[in-house]
This record gives sequence, C-alpha cells and structure tokens, in this order.
Amino acid sequence: MKKKLLELLNDSKYSLSFSITDELSIAGKTGYTLNQVEDTALERGIVPLRYQRNMGAINIYEQRKLLHSRVGVIGCGGLGGFVIEELARLGIGEISAWDYDYFQEHNLNRQLMSEFRLIGHSKIEAVSRRVRRINPGIEFNGMYREFNEKEDKELLNKMQVIVDALDSVQARLELSRACRNYGIPMVHGAVNTWYGQVSTQFPGEDVIEQIYAGKEKYRLDERSVLVFTASLVASLQAAEVLKIILNRGNLLRQKIMLVDMLSMDMEIIDIPKND
Repeated sequence: MKKKLLELLNDSKYSLSFSITDELSIAGKTGYTLNQVEDTALERGIVPLRYQRNMGAINIYEQRKLLHSRVGVIGCGGLGGFVIEELARLGIGEISAWDYDYFQEHNLNRQLMSEFRLIGHSKIEAVSRRVRRINPGIEFNGMYREFNEKEDKELLNKMQVIVDALDSVQARLELSRACRNYGIPMVHGAVNTWYGQVSTQFPGEDVIEQIYAGKEKYRLDERSVLVFTASLVASLQAAEVLKIILNRGNLLRQKIMLVDMLSMDMEIIDIPKND
C-alpha cells in the first residue's frame, strides 16, 4: 500500500497544487488516513494547499513536525475555543481537549464555538465537529469531563504541551502540579474584561503558583470577558505552543505578559524564580 501511495504522489501536478480533494482521493485509493497521506506528502516536499500560507513563516520540515505533535487544551470556553481553532488551522496533528460544560446563552458574546442552536449542547461535541470541518487531517480527542491527573495519565504521557484555558484558580493550580509531575510545558492564559495575561511554565518551574498564591497582583479571575480580549490572549497562547514545538523564538518563561486592551498596552514582567 505504501508503494501505491508513493506512486500516486509522484504525479507532477501535486508539486504545484495538493488539495483536500486530492488527499481524499489518494486516501480512498490506498486505505491510508489523511494524516498519513499528508505526512508522506510533506516528507516528499509536497505542501497541502491549506498549509501553503504557513510556508515562509515556517518551513516544510517544521510543518511536518507540527503534524507529529500532540497538544492538550484544558477548557473549551472563551480561551479554549479560540486556541483549538488556531491549533487545528496550524496543523497540530493531535489535539486533546477536556470540558464538562454545555453552552449557555451568556457564552454567545465571546465563545467562538457557541451558537443559538447549540445552547444546552456539550462544548466538547461542538468543538469536535468544528475541528473535523476545519481540518479533517488531524486527530481530535474530546473528553466530556473535568481534567483529572490520575484518570488522564496515559494521555498526559503523550502530550508535548498543555494549554491552560481554565477559569478556576484551584483547577489551574492542580493542572500546574500535573504538568510538573509529568514534565510537560504549560501555557497559561487568563482574561477579565479588557485585561489578559499569558505565561509559560516549563517542568521544574512554579510560575503558576507564584502568580496565584495569595494575593498576587497578576491574578486574574474571569468575571466578565470581551470577545477580543479572549481572542487576543488565545492567539498569544497558540503562538507560545507553536514556538515550544518548533523550538523557536523567545518564550514567556519566568515572565508574564500583561495585556490592557483599554489603553492598548502590553507589558512583559519578569517573575523571579523561587529559591
């Protein structure tokens, strides 16, 4: 079957244009998944059309690296919905997400996945359908429950990065501990009204505890959120995820980025390591 796949990809027309229609046709003829077809195409220097505008910002080797990556997103609300949307469009090969909640009418002002017709429906189910429509070549694992370190041990062992899209301080602290226990980088994001914050914690670090222990001045708890605040913070989180996977650029390690959309101000502050 691999020989058949390689023979089909040898068609010179694919070097100029490799569409989802082409991928589906080849997958149907060979029995391979879309993910496997894309992986083989990228290995041979063929870029699927949906990733062509990524080229230049990243290279074909890095695009294939994204296809092999695994990212977990905890929470599918204001932040999580935007994060998952962007990771799926970037071409993250496997996305796992956790959320036990369902859509309510007050979610409509800011949550990308929410619609009137989905009120009362599971967020995880809506996100799963959305990801399949955006990028059928990637794998999405949806858990309709709260994240639990013990129950999710097997998945955690596979994750390269975890995204904190939670709205509870206690849940964030528990997630921080789990990521530390399993040696996984964690990208933190929080929003409130016009304000947001982003930070990245690597194994062995305790940035989240420093932010949320006691009455830290950086602590943000979601009470009311404007859609552009959630969208911006989620995009910054997605950028951090991409840089971690590709080992590129400067990360917000032992730092916190504070976003003020009202004054259009961004500030990065160092967070000293605990002794």
